Amino acid sequence: MNETLIYCMHGVVKNKKADAFNFSQRIFLDFDQFEEYLKNRPAKFIDIDEAIAEGKGEVLTIDDACIGGGDAALLAAKHQHHVSLFINPYYIENQQAYYFSYLNYLLENIPQTASLKWSGKTYFIKEINDKYRLRQILKHQLRQLKTEEERKKLLQNIAQQIGLKMTMEQLPRCAQTLTKNQLSELAANPYVRIENHGWTHTCISVLKEEEIQEEVQKSQDWIEANCHQKPVYYVIPFGDQIVPDSCKLSAKLFFLEDSRFYRGFIGERIYNRTTLQI
Repeated sequence: MNETLIYCMHGVVKNKKADAFNFSQRIFLDFDQFEEYLKNRPAKFIDIDEAIAEGKGEVLTIDDACIGGGDAALLAAKHQHHVSLFINPYYIENQQAYYFSYLNYLLENIPQTASLKWSGKTYFIKEINDKYRLRQILKHQLRQLKTEEERKKLLQNIAQQIGLKMTMEQLPRCAQTLTKNQLSELAANPYVRIENHGWTHTCISVLKEEEIQEEVQKSQDWIEANCHQKPVYYVIPFGDQIVPDSCKLSAKLFFLEDSRFYRGFIGERIYNRTTLQI
């Protein structure tokens, strides 16, 4: 029986607030709590290659190229835990925030009495649940779009309606994107490996086979050129889609993060990870 357990997280934030309106912190763990967790773990997280080869051990993976993810990786390395950081180089290369980071920021700052018009409908914001429902609608719409230009246009429409600018500098630090210098620091750390999350964070269900291959290969080439590491694993954006059998990718394993499946291997080269909770 394979006893490898692979955890997934997205990063850390200092002084995380228990605030229902704080969408920007929703995917991040509290920095201090995470550090205590790392200190008190009975065993270290080990390198992913070792865990897969030996069929046992616990692995830590971090998704996306947000600064909060980089902070979590450095914190793990500080305490001699191995970690794999899965990045989308497009956002680093262009110094642009992830579109879901912009979405969270806009939702946090919609006035309680506001209304938004979208796709021929008007959405009235009277309570927090209205924001949650709107987030689900907009997130679904964003997932159906292929390009960053389309996603940015959708979000700018919302920003204009509520009178906000949409620049990365306005986002909380944890939700901003790593710079090349910050990524270089991570790549130089012996406890950190840089892996492939695709060129952009595009849902692969809207892409053709050749487009999936291009997304993965472009990211692969960029990481090799800029981080001097050769990625061998691929985290599928959103973690809930399967790479089509007809799509031939070189990754050793494709990783999901989907609560509908049991954790562990669920098919040839497909591993379903467990969300880290502390």
